[in-house]
Amino acid sequence: MKKILKLIGLLIIIVLAVLIVNTLRLSSRQVAANTLESIELPNDVYQNLSKAIQYPTISFSEDAIPDSTAFFGFHRFLEETFPLTHKKLSLEKISDYSLLYKWQGSNTSKKPIILMSHQDVVPVDEPTLGDWEAGPFSGKITDTHIIGRGTMDDKGTLIGLMEAVEKLLEESFVPSQTIYLAFGHDEEVGGGNGAAAITAHLKAKGIHAAMTLDEGGFLAEDIVPGVDSPVAMVNLAEKGFASFRLIVETTGGHSSQPPRENTIGMLAQAIVDLENNQRPYKLVKPVDYQLEYMGAELPFFQKMAFANPWLFKKPILEALNAHTTTAPTIISGGGKNNVIPTVAEA
Repeated sequence: MKKILKLIGLLIIIVLAVLIVNTLRLSSRQVAANTLESIELPNDVYQNLSKAIQYPTISFSEDAIPDSTAFFGFHRFLEETFPLTHKKLSLEKISDYSLLYKWQGSNTSKKPIILMSHQDVVPVDEPTLGDWEAGPFSGKITDTHIIGRGTMDDKGTLIGLMEAVEKLLEESFVPSQTIYLAFGHDEEVGGGNGAAAITAHLKAKGIHAAMTLDEGGFLAEDIVPGVDSPVAMVNLAEKGFASFRLIVETTGGHSSQPPRENTIGMLAQAIVDLENNQRPYKLVKPVDYQLEYMGAELPFFQKMAFANPWLFKKPILEALNAHTTTAPTIISGGGKNNVIPTVAEA
């Protein structure tokens, strides 16, 4: 018995030693940054983003036809607000609604870069309208915020790019390499007619970019417990998705004499089973990088967890929600309160 206890004690000491050594080896990977020169921005940059928000360029679904009034109105707004950009850069419309600007560089031997954003936004969930401080398409400007759908995702980036180009053109700046501004119109529903069509268009022209920069992440404060400094969320990848329809068909019936297996009940059980059997958590790239970079900035005991994913992987991944998820989003079935439907689907 004593030998077993000694063996257990020795194993505990070894595990603790490994945990501590790994924690001490996890050092900061932060890169020293140069101080940027302060840039004076005119006040109309806030007004411009506010006005951009007021165009309800909504993507409802892959099959829905874009609202031409909203999108073309937004295009006219860009032309009026950024006249030098539209005078000096060439513009092509892809799939009628997506915009591709080309800023010719002085050195044609250099590969171009592509700066991306998207014009569309997701629809507003009607029951939440009362929770908004201001209308989702009002673009209200407060002391600290601009309120509206698309301020962060992703008209803020789009207007920021246009403001930067316009200001550089005012200073007669000419880039050494060609710059493309690619603004899709259907990113929120997959980008099949926007970004994908722009990609095909550039590929057909034989254009190979040195770099593509999309909306990425954001600077966040107090998002990571234990880290007091702002955190730059540099997004290198994004979850893909697949949509499935679950359909239950029965002979239906009357609610006074329901069958043993009710149409809606069967569908509900299927949904519950799917939710209760989620896909496993996996430590994949680039999530492992995230643990290394973020973990080094945490207090010692939190750092220990990030430095030893072989032991603490599951709770960390659960906290990050780093796995393939399953979620019901749309459900329909039934049309009368005393009739069991023949079809229900989710």
